[in-house]
Amino acid sequence: MAAANPFEMRPFLAVAVSGGADSMALCLLAHAWAAAREGRILALTVDHGLRPASAAEADCVGRWLSEREIEHEILRWSGEKPRTGVAAKARQARYRLLFERCRARGILHLLVGHQLQDQAETVLMRAARGSGGHGLAAMAPMVETDCVRVIRPLLAVPPLRLRAHLMTRAQPWIEDPSNRGTASGRGRIRAELPAMTAAGRSPEAMAAAAAGRAAERARDEAAVATLLAKHCRLHPAGFATLDAAAVTDAPPGLATGVLARLAATVGGKAFPPAAAALERLRSDLAANASGAVGRCTWKRLPPAPGEGCGAARILVCREARHLPAPRPLEPLSELVWDGRFRVRVGRVDADALSAVLLSAMSEADWREAIRTDPTVRSGDVPRRAALALPVLRDARGLLAVPTLRWFRGAGTSETSPAARAVAVAFRPLRGLSGTGYFLA
Repeated sequence: MAAANPFEMRPFLAVAVSGGADSMALCLLAHAWAAAREGRILALTVDHGLRPASAAEADCVGRWLSEREIEHEILRWSGEKPRTGVAAKARQARYRLLFERCRARGILHLLVGHQLQDQAETVLMRAARGSGGHGLAAMAPMVETDCVRVIRPLLAVPPLRLRAHLMTRAQPWIEDPSNRGTASGRGRIRAELPAMTAAGRSPEAMAAAAAGRAAERARDEAAVATLLAKHCRLHPAGFATLDAAAVTDAPPGLATGVLARLAATVGGKAFPPAAAALERLRSDLAANASGAVGRCTWKRLPPAPGEGCGAARILVCREARHLPAPRPLEPLSELVWDGRFRVRVGRVDADALSAVLLSAMSEADWREAIRTDPTVRSGDVPRRAALALPVLRDARGLLAVPTLRWFRGAGTSETSPAARAVAVAFRPLRGLSGTGYFLA
């Protein structure tokens, strides 16, 4: 835990607890760590509902932790379950539920129980997919999001040691039968680990190699962040401008890293595009061409007046396609739209909100906005970026573009209370820099 410093006085930690040996051991260890600092933990169990026994197992975890006076909550993944890509979508749902609970409870740190063997399996899986050096760094000990730090304190700890700890505490755990199967890629790799260890490729050796690559990744990310701080301007409307010098003058690997981070941030994705696509984009931009990569358009702009002939810029916008379908909103709710904008709905009459849909801006919406308020066209948000913004519509058409502060009937009695109750802020899944976590 020392590697994750600083923590606040009397730290309040969330711990993801499935009931398996790794997470149960993490929970007991974190409870003792926090108690020694006059802090506390909240154990969170996500019930995916994918196995018949999942609800009973979550309740069992709650009983175990109640006996130890550890606060526990069960988060249930409701609604229809996917038929394909179940593991990946279940993981996304799990982290979404965990993050939402941390945000609601004001918790800054979320601990998860990945251990040494998990790290080795991740290295092998990424090697099988042809990942480069950064990918082979595997899981990071700490990842910062916009609301919480995800901390993995057990990455160097063998699973047998965690089970031994539970046995000394007389603490049972749940064995997930899916962990013993070989249907998934991770399951097949797990079955091969004993033979690899006998051949000299132990989990400890693979985890140590990953740690070395992680140090390289950290240095590269710091260099990318420095370039972005110097050459990039990110707008609250979700687009960016980048000095072309960050692409033409920087070493190719560093320039590609800049493009990768921008693509993830502006494109609303958790991960950047493939390395080959980014390298092609770098070559195109260096040759004064434009491109479309990572759900983004990349357009070379002429120098701004007074900046000289060499101060070319690149406009990076979310593509105006494959945007979310229109959806209704509920009072006192919150959602992430297109992986880029957090939409919060305040206290408002449900009937007033019932006819309102959250949608992507259309060409007709853009024309309506500039017809009623010409300053929208002359503002600092270009049309290319505006066409990927979320808007509110009702039966009469465009109701509001919160990001542009445009409201139908602004300043008159026609202004809709429902529109005023909706706040939209640019909060992408992946921040522009790898830092940004602060304690006051």
